[in-house]
Amino acid sequence: MKITCCLLSLLLIIFRVQAQDCTRLEEELNKGNFASAFEIAEKLGKVESAHCTNLQGQAHLQKGDFDQALALFKRAESQSQENSQEKANSLNNIALTLQSTGNNREAITYLQRAYDIRKSLFPGKSEEIAASLNDLGFVYASTDVDIALSNYEKSLAIYRSLLGSKNQKVAQSLLNTAVIYLQEGFYGEAVNNLNEALEIWQELYSEGHPNEGIIYYYLAESSKATNQGKAELEYLQLARDIYLKHYGAKHPETAFILTRIGNYYNGQGDFKKALNIYQEALIANTPDWNNKDLDENPPTHYYFKATTQLTTLYFKAQAFRDQYYVKTRKFADLKMSLKTLHSCDSLIDNIRQLRLSEADKLELGQSSSLVYEMGVLLCEEITEVVTKKNQYHKQALYFAEKSKSAVLLEAISDASAKSFANIPKQATDKEQELKTEITFWEQQLSKETGKREQIRATLFELNKEYDAFVSNLEQQYPAYYNLKYNVSMPDLEQVQSTIDNQTLIISYFIAESENRLLIFKITKDDLSVENKSIDKNLSRYISGLKNSLYFQVDDIYQFTATELYALLIPKKIGKSIDKLIIIPSGRLGTLPFEVLLKSSSKQNNYPSYPFLVKNFDISYQYALALYYQTLKKPETTNYTALLCAPVIFETLPNLPASKIEVDSLKHVFTKKSISAKTMLMDEANESDVKKGGLSNYNYLHFATHGVVDGLFPERSRIYLGASQNDDGELYSSEIYNLNLNASLVTLSACETGLGKLSKGEGIIGLSRALIYAGAQNVVVSLWNVSDNSTAELMKYFYKEINNNNYGAALRSAKLKMINTDQYSNPFYWAPFILIGD
Repeated sequence: MKITCCLLSLLLIIFRVQAQDCTRLEEELNKGNFASAFEIAEKLGKVESAHCTNLQGQAHLQKGDFDQALALFKRAESQSQENSQEKANSLNNIALTLQSTGNNREAITYLQRAYDIRKSLFPGKSEEIAASLNDLGFVYASTDVDIALSNYEKSLAIYRSLLGSKNQKVAQSLLNTAVIYLQEGFYGEAVNNLNEALEIWQELYSEGHPNEGIIYYYLAESSKATNQGKAELEYLQLARDIYLKHYGAKHPETAFILTRIGNYYNGQGDFKKALNIYQEALIANTPDWNNKDLDENPPTHYYFKATTQLTTLYFKAQAFRDQYYVKTRKFADLKMSLKTLHSCDSLIDNIRQLRLSEADKLELGQSSSLVYEMGVLLCEEITEVVTKKNQYHKQALYFAEKSKSAVLLEAISDASAKSFANIPKQATDKEQELKTEITFWEQQLSKETGKREQIRATLFELNKEYDAFVSNLEQQYPAYYNLKYNVSMPDLEQVQSTIDNQTLIISYFIAESENRLLIFKITKDDLSVENKSIDKNLSRYISGLKNSLYFQVDDIYQFTATELYALLIPKKIGKSIDKLIIIPSGRLGTLPFEVLLKSSSKQNNYPSYPFLVKNFDISYQYALALYYQTLKKPETTNYTALLCAPVIFETLPNLPASKIEVDSLKHVFTKKSISAKTMLMDEANESDVKKGGLSNYNYLHFATHGVVDGLFPERSRIYLGASQNDDGELYSSEIYNLNLNASLVTLSACETGLGKLSKGEGIIGLSRALIYAGAQNVVVSLWNVSDNSTAELMKYFYKEINNNNYGAALRSAKLKMINTDQYSNPFYWAPFILIGD
């Protein structure tokens, strides 16, 4: 009995201490002391209180440890009673974590569930409902501004009726709505809300508040949009003064507003003043660096806020370029602009290495694309004023290729490193932990004003530890180090060493800001560049070509195919060239180049048309670096094949010819002495496919339906059979987790080569997922295809494969189709393209 009493007393003491720690944790979070909050959260360990678990999750969320935050919020949800306030809070927290990692669609479903619970708990008006509406507006702001604005306005109305007109939450809601009004061009409404928000802050804080700086900034943006230059500068200077007062000269917000002032002067043509202000901004955003020499840039591994540093460097480079063309014509200005862009490039590499989520990396890709576009244009401009042009052509190619698929390249390297380097999980966990710590303390350095020396010291030690860790990886796990950390652009000579005299690599770059198309032509011995103006009808031609192929409208097809040939195909291609490797840019990634026509044909007879495919084997790649990395994979000699066709579907049309296709392909493989396994009908279910040892097969062939979601590429999928554990839909997000070792994967399905076009990354969809999962070559389609013609094309294709030369085999198959009576129309053979080879 005494033992039981003692045990109960001990438990009560533990619970009491935990409750006290939870209270302290909540206080620290409310104060914004996230470092101490995280220490308390870690000390607490696993608790049974949903409220306390939510607080722990918030500490991890503030630190940027999204995986752990999400796990804690989900635990809090499971600890909460159904339809309770804590359940709603947990769901809301899950949503905001998902939004932080780019999963907006899933975040909205959780926010909506939280909102529904709060409406049932608080019928009528309440701050809880207003908070839900505000969060919904925040998430929708990046996808649907109309819905975002509607939610923000409802939230504002509730806060006004409950809290009166002089409240922080009202001021914040006014600011939120004003930002949307600005985006939509409703400048009068935006200015009214901004001025009202400003009055609230000024009345609440007689000594001033940093939020006034944000409002002045948006007032400046409104003035700029309505061509009120004087007011724009005055508002920017007011914002600068607010930030200097509250944050000091060394702070990222100070740097941000200085950069914006620099932009104003650069727009006015006062380049010297703009450059000096940009230098001030760089100084403001860099600890312990105070160099006012315009020819110098800060170190690219140390800063308060990385994105602000990148923006300032970009505009500094732009100002030097503008100064050259408008005022000085001094070559030194162009050289300094190029030097600054190389600083941007190094900074981008450093930022990407420390970014943890793919969403953050894709966002970085979109902003860095501006840097690389300027780099390409600048290098080509320099070739016009120097005699040794080749070194600048090479640099232009470097910038062009750095703009393509960097996130995919890094992800593949990361996956390859973990899969093939035999590194213990403890080491990869430590790597993740150090990255999270560094990111967290960088954020704190930009927020805290009174603890900077202490934070700098912490960051210094963390960076030292990270450098030592990476150095140790190089020594103990050289395979992992080389696969993951030696991800770099191959130089031109390395690429040229991989191609023969019959191969031409054509890499395209579209510079949207100046409406230019650059075509880089790489042969074994030469690099040349064509720089031309983009026809204003380019987008119409691309759409017209694809639609005319799909709907089989021959006159439009011939017109658009010849126009695109003239624009896209280099004027001089050596007579010895019989193979093209095409690296597209932007929407060009949706084109089947094989159908381009050198000239139109008066004969309505497809076998006589001068298709580009008649002259060349054609394959595609995302980027030069991916092309080069794929070549480094060892070739296998023990060939096996898996051929999969569900044939019958519950909600989609059946594909009876897919069974004939698979049976025919098995016969082809057997004749080549290649072992082939077929999975047909019920056997072709998702569960068995995923657990069927896919890494053991060199050829994977899926004859089925496919669906591409252009808005949410992770929802793109191919259809297999359903089973007890799986719904039969193999999503792109699931494909990323497969372990493939295939020389060739063929998706004999509709539109599997399409996806979401992401700035700086290209098309994100099924083909990208397969390459990430380990496929060296992928055959996919660009539009809905005929069941019977596909079976015929695939039979020809696999028969022609020799020595893994897939490009030649696919070309041969297409030529055979062209020369048939039934399938000569490019509708039947053009959609299938090869990525790789």
